[in-house]
Amino acid sequence: MSDPLDQTVRWQATGDAEFPYRAQVDGRTWTIRVNDWPDDETVYSLLIEGDVAVDFDDWPARTWGKRP
Repeated sequence: MSDPLDQTVRWQATGDAEFPYRAQVDGRTWTIRVNDWPDDETVYSLLIEGDVAVDFDDWPARTWGKRP
């Protein structure tokens, strides 16, 4: 799989503060988790099918669109 942060994704808001966005990508569920920063090293984690795929700090605005 290519770097998930470089893929074009259209996120849907969930209304959940800890897991605020979800998307379906190639038939798999992607979920954003807001980490307990600064206790955790990064602000966000991308979970794919519930497993952490990548941790990151800056939202990739160029490729990841957010919908309310």
